[in-house]
Amino acid sequence: MPAYLCWEYATPLAPLEKLEGYGFREGIMQTRKYSKKDLQKGLAALRYESFMLKSLARSMSFGIAERRAIRNAVVESFLLHARVLIDFFYNDNPHKDDIVASLFFSPAGKWKAVRPKQSAILKQTKKRADKLLAHLTYTRLRQTRETKRWAYMRIAGELEEVLNAFYEHLPDSLGGLNELG
Repeated sequence: MPAYLCWEYATPLAPLEKLEGYGFREGIMQTRKYSKKDLQKGLAALRYESFMLKSLARSMSFGIAERRAIRNAVVESFLLHARVLIDFFYNDNPHKDDIVASLFFSPAGKWKAVRPKQSAILKQTKKRADKLLAHLTYTRLRQTRETKRWAYMRIAGELEEVLNAFYEHLPDSLGGLNELG
C-alpha cells in the first residue's frame, strides 16, 4: 500500500527506555507511514467528533437537556468530544496509536507551523476536562456552581476555526478528502 504522509515525533523529556515501545531508538527519529485508506478512516473519525461537538453545544445552549442526569451526560459528552479534538489538533507528543493532525502533513512539522495558536479557552478547556471529567481529582471537589459553567458555543466555535484551518491546509494528495464533513 502506498504511504502518503509521514509523521515524525520525538520528545526530549521522556527517558528513552519509556519510548522504546513507541518506535523510538536512541539518536534516531522514527517515521511511521499510513495508507490513504487509514487516513480516510481517521478523517471520518474527525468528522464524527466535530459533528457531536457542534450538536451537543447547540443542545446545551438551547436547554434541551433539562433533567440533571441527562444534562450531566450531555455536558460530559460535549467535554469528551472537545478534549478529543483539542488533542487531535494540539498534541505534539502523541502515543503510538493516537490519530493527530500532524499525521496528515508532510513534513510532520507543517501542521504545527500553520495551525492557529491554541487559544486560552481551549487550553483551559483541556486542563479542566482532564481534572473534572477524565480523572477523579480533588480539584473536582472544589468546584462551585459558578466554576462548573462552560462556554459551549465559544469552545465549539474556536474548535471549528481550527478544524477549518486543518481542512484548508490538508494536502491535495489526499484526493478530495479536504471537504468539510
